[in-house]
Amino acid sequence: MVPKNKMYLPYSFKKALTNINKEYVLVLADKAANNVLIVWKKLYVDILSNELKSIHTYKKVNNSEMEIFVSHDSFNNKHGIKVEEDFLLFINCLKFIKI
Repeated sequence: MVPKNKMYLPYSFKKALTNINKEYVLVLADKAANNVLIVWKKLYVDILSNELKSIHTYKKVNNSEMEIFVSHDSFNNKHGIKVEEDFLLFINCLKFIKI
């Protein structure tokens, strides 16, 4: 019997999801809720990398990841900006993209 708060997935489905996760990444599309794209990981990382290299809005820093998050959190709190939990989860997941 499957507990009510747990979703049962057959082994074949879990295996298929694992295989998909090796090559693809789920990306939030636009700002609309529940719009997700499935993108090849290598392409996704290449696009992000090219954007960051070509736009002069960003500059390379030597701060640790934690220093950057603390700085952003402080700025957001100072200016009354609320960050949605889903976005924080998405940012945290970016760390796990492997090529």
